[in-house]
Amino acid sequence: MALPTQKSKVYAFTLVEVTLALGIIVFAMIPMFALVPIGLSSFRNAIDATAAAHIIQSQVNEAQLTNFSILTSGTTKTAYYDEEGQSYDSSGAPIQPNTFLHKYTAMVTVSGTTTLPTASLNDAIALLKITISDVANPKESKTYTARIANLGI
Repeated sequence: MALPTQKSKVYAFTLVEVTLALGIIVFAMIPMFALVPIGLSSFRNAIDATAAAHIIQSQVNEAQLTNFSILTSGTTKTAYYDEEGQSYDSSGAPIQPNTFLHKYTAMVTVSGTTTLPTASLNDAIALLKITISDVANPKESKTYTARIANLGI
């Protein structure tokens, strides 16, 4: 005696449904892939801004610790930095120009001093101009200014 066989119904997607679903997914993914270069550019700009902040802070700190009479002499100095805005490598040696660590160049210029209207001896301010350029793109340099007070050092 033969047993009756049950025929089960199989539920599946048709080829048209799968193709339509893939088309919708691809249509939604194209704009997201188009945003990747914009995101990378913003990321690079953020890294540059952070490094510039480190460079500016180190130069202002150095200027504040310098004797004010030396600072006002109108000198210009060049400093070299790595991609993180550090002027020294891991061994403590200064970053040298045209090496693989050299990423940013900072030109620091004291462009003059201003005496405040009060009569005190230490009431003078020096204007510090810091121009930071990227080694990979030296034409796009950015200039920042800071005012350094005479701290009596």
